Amino acid sequence: MNVRRDATRTYGLTRFARGCRGLLGGIITTVSAFTGMLCIVALAIVVVGLGGSASSDSDADTIPWVFVHGWLLLVAATFTGSVAGRRLRRGRRSVVLWLRRFRYGDATRVVTSALDHIGRSWRVVTLDDSLAKAVGASVGLRGLDVVLTYAGLVSRAVVKWAVRIGKVARWVSIVGIVAVVLWTVLEGGLEGLFALLDEVLAHDLPVSTAAGLVLLFVGILALEFAILLVYVGVLLLSIPFVGVSTLLDGVRGGVRTAEKDKLRTIDTLSDAHEAVDQVWMASQRSLAPRLTVLDVDSAVWRETVEEFAHAAEAVVIDVSKPSEHVVWEVEHVQAGSVRQVFVGHHDLVTRLATGGPPDAADAGGVERLRQLLEGETILAYTTGWLGRWRFQRSLYGELEASRTRLPWTRRRVWSLLTGAASLILWLVVLNAFVKLVLVELPSP
Repeated sequence: MNVRRDATRTYGLTRFARGCRGLLGGIITTVSAFTGMLCIVALAIVVVGLGGSASSDSDADTIPWVFVHGWLLLVAATFTGSVAGRRLRRGRRSVVLWLRRFRYGDATRVVTSALDHIGRSWRVVTLDDSLAKAVGASVGLRGLDVVLTYAGLVSRAVVKWAVRIGKVARWVSIVGIVAVVLWTVLEGGLEGLFALLDEVLAHDLPVSTAAGLVLLFVGILALEFAILLVYVGVLLLSIPFVGVSTLLDGVRGGVRTAEKDKLRTIDTLSDAHEAVDQVWMASQRSLAPRLTVLDVDSAVWRETVEEFAHAAEAVVIDVSKPSEHVVWEVEHVQAGSVRQVFVGHHDLVTRLATGGPPDAADAGGVERLRQLLEGETILAYTTGWLGRWRFQRSLYGELEASRTRLPWTRRRVWSLLTGAASLILWLVVLNAFVKLVLVELPSP
């Protein structure tokens, strides 16, 4: 056995390139959401321009067609940007099966901490354990969903209570003005009413209490009307951002779907077959569970391991704690063609490799496990933060080394050509639109 703590390659440049690709895809998708809403605004402007061209013969042949040209460019930018952004964000994501001894907390904590590092391109699946906590989307996306959810709740509550308070203030002000006017008429007749109007309309501060109350109630009504105008203005100004709002809703929907799919129950063999297909399909989405936990009935535990081992591109096995189950997993995986990555706690696997005495609880399978791991490489980890950080990069390197090259099928070539053509056309169209806005529109 060869125990080491670092992978032969860390694939840092590959991970950086994938991150840049995903970031670029997200930016292009966001820009296409903006241009999609500008299409609606530009269409409205074109309709107004064409309607006004009937009364302005001098501009009928220039301005409307400039707007039509800009609208067509926006449509093209929206379509090509959405295709290019989706292709860039898709990437390649593979399923890895993580096998370890149940109730072994060190392995759970270390591998779970590595998910943020490997989760963009590797989707981890493990069998149920009380210590294994399923992980849906990334921490940042989950936090964004929580922030937007609370912001929506707060904004709806503010609007709801503002409407209620405004309604009460409006009726109180109206009733107050009427009451002051009636009281003034009863006390002083029409002369008192005219005096009250003069005092209210005067530029000086009111002297009487009645005039002060009338001005106060009128001010409340004016303030409520101003707030209503501001609210309507904000709604109108938010129209161009509806595309971004739709995009955020899509992201939040993907996050919630990932949170829902991170836990699965398997009671029968047919459930295992179905779970394999569902997990693989979910893993190809941009927003998918990073750690899917399978609650498996003991009667179909081995069959479930076999199904996912065949479907996974790699199997990570923690051999820190030898047992009969771990021995069976190692035997089964070695008999297949899937790539194996053996990991373990540094102190425990070093003792296993050097032939040291095993723990009493592990004595049952330790000798057989030593035979199976003869000549194999074990990636060791430690539980400190520095050891976990080091293990994240080492595990990513080992998994990337296990990737098989995809064949150049007709579908893959078509997808690459479509993505590249969409990106080039998006840049060309966006450049043409910017030139149209900066050069042609200001000219008479």
